Amino acid sequence: MLLDSIPFAMNYSAKRSSQRYEALIRLTAKTYLQAKIDALPLTWSPDIRVAFAVKRNACAIISSSGGQLLFAGRPHTISTEQIAVNGAGYPDAKTLRDLYGIDHVGTV
Repeated sequence: MLLDSIPFAMNYSAKRSSQRYEALIRLTAKTYLQAKIDALPLTWSPDIRVAFAVKRNACAIISSSGGQLLFAGRPHTISTEQIAVNGAGYPDAKTLRDLYGIDHVGTV
């Protein structure tokens, strides 16, 4: 499942490095993101795995949430080790597979 931490679309290029962006993420992580998780009509596995696709966004969420998100009322630790990007900052398939425990079938 893919969850967005911000409830609206906007062009974030060149804005992610600003303090205002980080303040926005701090506000939406505590309100919108957690409310979205709580509102989903899903049963969450006790072994849920979380990955982040944008480093600056992940760091702001981790910081603002005290390193925990609640899934079905159970705290789940989140950390920078769950950021699945490569050196250029783009989502990295190998890291995502590792985080989700998916075998590397058919890799060269």
